[in-house]
Amino acid sequence: MFIEKGLPVEELVKSEKKFRFPWLRIGIIIIGLSIGLMIITVLNGMNILSHENRTDALPLAILGICGGISMIIANSVNGGRNNR
Repeated sequence: MFIEKGLPVEELVKSEKKFRFPWLRIGIIIIGLSIGLMIITVLNGMNILSHENRTDALPLAILGICGGISMIIANSVNGGRNNR
């Protein structure tokens, strides 16, 4: 179709989208979750997360907050565009 219209074939090659696996975004999310686990470990070592304080949901909340923040940061990488 490009040849019939007289357009160069290079434009066809440029218009094809290549799939790129988002390694940077996945790495940012893994780092965020790891930071959350480190915070939980430090708080547990200081006996802040002991069972006497009834903070059973606090480690999960810390992990969720750190994971959510890292997902927001990962989405802002490359201007928030999806790599499809």
